[in-house]
Amino acid sequence: MKRGTVFMLIIIAPILAAVFFALNRDKTENAAVEIGGVTIAAEIARTPRERAKGLSGREGLAQDEGMLFIFSNPALYDFWMKDMKFPIDIIWINNGKIVYIAENAKPPAPNTLDNELTVYHPTELASYVFEVQSAFVEQHGIKVGDDVKLIGNIFESF
Repeated sequence: MKRGTVFMLIIIAPILAAVFFALNRDKTENAAVEIGGVTIAAEIARTPRERAKGLSGREGLAQDEGMLFIFSNPALYDFWMKDMKFPIDIIWINNGKIVYIAENAKPPAPNTLDNELTVYHPTELASYVFEVQSAFVEQHGIKVGDDVKLIGNIFESF
């Protein structure tokens, strides 16, 4: 009897695993942000680890790409440019509106100590922060108060 049970587990386990992966395949997070009449593909930073890493260490960001930081509660989320290699525009968003913008945030000089880094501090609460290529805000005439639309299956749970 034990032999039959082990045999059944060997047969059933891979089938259950295949079903589980097939059911969860559609749950891939995809997102875009519509801002200033432009739709930008958004890489998501949701976990504390993803948010801490952000765009640090990368060589650049394409014109049609950004990183969207998602927070569970609105707050005054500070950002810095630790280990960044290129300038960006940082856009704080709450309730579908831009609430603060830091344009052309520049990467620090090599060997800058953490306590010497510029900290970008919004004046309004935000639930999302969107980082895009530097000059995006200027090129598209984006300003505080503009509407922002979050697009994708990831936002169905928020």
